[in-house]
Amino acid sequence: MPNNLFRPLGHKELLILTKLLGEKLNKLPYKFNLLEEVWADENAHSRILVNLLRDKTTLHSFISFLKRRYDRRFDFDEESVVSPQITSERYRIDGLICEHNKYAIIIENKIHGAKEQSEQLSRYIKKCIRLGYSLLKIYIIYITRTQYEHASEQTWGNFKGRFSKRYVDISYKEDIIDWLDEYYQEIPRKEEDLASGIYQYKAYLIQLTNNYKYKKMDPNIKNLITSSLQLEDKNGEEQLRALKANKSAIDNLSGYIDALMIEAYKKIFEEWSIKLGVEFNTFELLHHSNDDNYLKTGIILPYSEKYKIAVLIEQNLQNKNIYYGFGRHHISDQLIPEVKTFCESLLMERELEGWITNDNIWWYCWKYTTVESGYADLVALIKLVQDKMNTN
Repeated sequence: MPNNLFRPLGHKELLILTKLLGEKLNKLPYKFNLLEEVWADENAHSRILVNLLRDKTTLHSFISFLKRRYDRRFDFDEESVVSPQITSERYRIDGLICEHNKYAIIIENKIHGAKEQSEQLSRYIKKCIRLGYSLLKIYIIYITRTQYEHASEQTWGNFKGRFSKRYVDISYKEDIIDWLDEYYQEIPRKEEDLASGIYQYKAYLIQLTNNYKYKKMDPNIKNLITSSLQLEDKNGEEQLRALKANKSAIDNLSGYIDALMIEAYKKIFEEWSIKLGVEFNTFELLHHSNDDNYLKTGIILPYSEKYKIAVLIEQNLQNKNIYYGFGRHHISDQLIPEVKTFCESLLMERELEGWITNDNIWWYCWKYTTVESGYADLVALIKLVQDKMNTN
């Protein structure tokens, strides 16, 4: 087949096509999904899944689904579930389903591709052993966005070979959506709240993962792409070659856009650092960092003659999460118990909710935010710390 049957679109044309596609989408019937509006991060997805599984019937359905789909790779007897305790983000584990001295199921959630920490699963397994669970009664569910992502070798430490029938790696795109779809059909209609929540969550995951198995192609969008790529007069093989070539061009353009987004984030943190230097010019500035993994900026406040507190905002460039709070960054080699007590007492006195205070080697406590409200959140927190220090 000659190569001149089509000409791949250039970046300029792709940008024009993207603009036209956006205009078409805006004219479609109105669709609203609360989760899409607030953007659920890794922790939010863990909480949603854990809250669903707190219902014993739902938990049985989930485990049964895994066993059927993965042919006994997950050799857990769902009938042994009697009075499960189900927690989210406790012991720094995304999800934990357990009954004392009986079993412990670890759920590790990587829907947004969060970077694995050193021997992460190994540390969770050891934690469960310290809690009194036999190694043979510990199970692991590792969840990624798509089936092409997997746990690395290092995350297991020395445990991987001992989990052949007690570990399953699944994905939101290929597994969780299917399970939600299956379970939704089984829910009695009187369970209106549960049914509504599952429907919304499934719809959000379909959008998030581009799961076309559950999507009907909109004819307006199909016609726009078909005419733009001049596919009407091509046979099937020619159409496929044209589509592949232009998908490659779109992927390349997406890579450039991702790089430009990181540059924009870096510029935002530089601007925030300058504003902090002006607004809090009597305090030591924690200068913004520009490395490949994290951006950060903030203020270093004197807690006492001996200790200081870093009040900062940081972004993980791997998963784009933005969070702020109290840290030991550029101050001490380890967390100071006295400072941690001070930070937690401030949150309690002001009745501030949504803060994470689990053990972390860098943070006393922190909270997720967005690029739109991050600077205002940080300034408000700095002023709260100043006020508490002035009244002590």
